[in-house]
Parts: sequence; C-alpha cells; structure tokens
Amino acid sequence: MQLEEIKELMKEFSFSDATDLHVKDGDFEIRLRKRQAKILMKPPFVASVADDLKHSASIYDMPNSPFSDVGACAPASLAAAAGEKDFAAAEAESDYFKLKSPLVGIYHKAPAPDAQPFVKVGDIVSEGDEVAIVEAMKMMNHIVSPVSGKVVSIKAQDGELVEYDQVIMEIAEF
Repeated sequence: MQLEEIKELMKEFSFSDATDLHVKDGDFEIRLRKRQAKILMKPPFVASVADDLKHSASIYDMPNSPFSDVGACAPASLAAAAGEKDFAAAEAESDYFKLKSPLVGIYHKAPAPDAQPFVKVGDIVSEGDEVAIVEAMKMMNHIVSPVSGKVVSIKAQDGELVEYDQVIMEIAEF
C-alpha cells in the first residue's frame, strides 16, 4: 500500500462508526482501533448534592433551635398548600374541552402581527374553525377546533413556546 492509500484509509476509518480495522495486503499489515468513550448517565455533582440534601438536618428539627416553634404554623401552610392543590386538581378536571398543541413550536393568536386574533375569550367557534397557528421550523401549522363551543380560556400567550400536548385553550362544548 502506498502512503496516500494509508492516509485515505485512516481518514475514512476516523469518520466511520467502526471501532476496529485490520488490513493485510501481502507482507503489509495495519491494525487501527478507536478508543470508546465512557458515557456517564448522570453527573457526579448532581448525585453528591442530592446525597448531601438527603442526609442534612433541618434547623427546624434541631432541639433548642430558635426556629423549633415554627412548626406551630405548619397546619395553616399545609392547608393553604392543600387548597392550591385542590384548585389545581379542579381546574385539571374541568368539563371544558382542552385544545392541545399537536407539536412543539411558537404559538400565534393571529395570522399576522397586525391582524385580529383568530379567537378571543367568549367567542363562539364551530368545528373546523381555525383558532391559532403553531410555528415550527418556519412552517405555519394551522390549528383548528375539533369541537363547536364557546372559548372559555386561552392558556398560551402570543409568541410563546408551546410544548407538545400543552393545553393552549379551553372550549365549553355545545
């Protein structure tokens, strides 16, 4: 093998997925190997911080702590947190149809920045009416209402990134 052929072979090998190459041509022989990088599943920093937090004591748990009486106000804070959870659960279980984004992209409430929005809260929509646009990779994806009803709430803000399956508006069905 000539030097140029060996260089070309090494170049092709470096760009390939192969990890081992052995070539024998008469009395010429070459073996190429790539080292495989080890992949860490989670950074050590995250694990050490989590372990430290798990084993650390709270100042509220220490005897003779000036903060040990703070536990007396815990029921009120727990009740408030429970109330927030009940409100969130009630909102999640509302009877309204939840129109969700079919893809990740930028939510647009109107066909152009200076145009009127497709719908506003309180508007009546029919099945098949265009209600929004989700822009992904410079493609405008027109979102149509699959139900007829009244727009009760619009959860997404104009120009904001919406995730796949994120509720963008709620519609009270007729």
